[in-house]
Amino acid sequence: TLKMKDLTEYQDILSRIFRTVTTEDDGLVRYSPEFDQPRIRSLIRQCFSPLRDFKVDEEVIPQEADLLKIDSFTPEITVSDPEKYYPEQEAVSYIHKWDENPQLELDPKVIAAYELLKSQGLQVPEASEIKDPHPERLQTYHYIPYRFDSSLEMEYFSRSILPIIHSKNLEIYFNGDDRLTEFKIRCYHHDGSHWNYIGMYVPDFLLIRRKENAIHKVIIIETKGKGYAPAFAHRRKFMEEDFVKRNNERFGYSRFSFLYLEDTLTREEREKQTLSAINNFFNE
Repeated sequence: TLKMKDLTEYQDILSRIFRTVTTEDDGLVRYSPEFDQPRIRSLIRQCFSPLRDFKVDEEVIPQEADLLKIDSFTPEITVSDPEKYYPEQEAVSYIHKWDENPQLELDPKVIAAYELLKSQGLQVPEASEIKDPHPERLQTYHYIPYRFDSSLEMEYFSRSILPIIHSKNLEIYFNGDDRLTEFKIRCYHHDGSHWNYIGMYVPDFLLIRRKENAIHKVIIIETKGKGYAPAFAHRRKFMEEDFVKRNNERFGYSRFSFLYLEDTLTREEREKQTLSAINNFFNE
């Protein structure tokens, strides 16, 4: 888009450049192979281009999400892979009954007898636990049963996290089914002053504590097999370095924490890290 009248103002300088980057042989003028001719022409054009400056603005948009999308929820009547579901069908039936009629079958005389034993200093279970075969129902299962994608998720939920929070004022929910949850996190990679979108992340578990019946604090828990860890590296970095930090700054307190657990750890090591995270974040 350069015009000749713009160039002729600098004819002397351009002529000197031309003589430098060319050779003359028998009256023929040729471009010298010692110079990067396209690069030189590009630099000359840039001398006539207007200077530009860029200002980058970042915008944080508040969003809300439901852990269960009721509009897309369709109960499965038969399943082809029951080993991936927890709890088993018999337990699901018990839990439904107790949700509808808690302590329905408890005899008041039995409750009175247990209270008498407790008043005498004897260690006895709570009366509400005598008949209830699944007391964990009060701390989990926003839908039931959960369908897990891996044996690691199943083991962590059933054998690790449920026993850990049994006596704590905490709730644990499986969030890993992207068909049923709205709690999904858009992840970005920070490159200089730019944010590049790298994909959606659906966390495995949400460990929460309520305050005045509202969710107050959340540990986002991710369990990952070693083979999938490299593909998750950028998302993990975003969660640990950006998501938690920026959201906590916006809320004005430590609302979120992130716990990453690999199958390279033993079950005991995963439980130790989980308990440490709970103690540090919830001040247990």
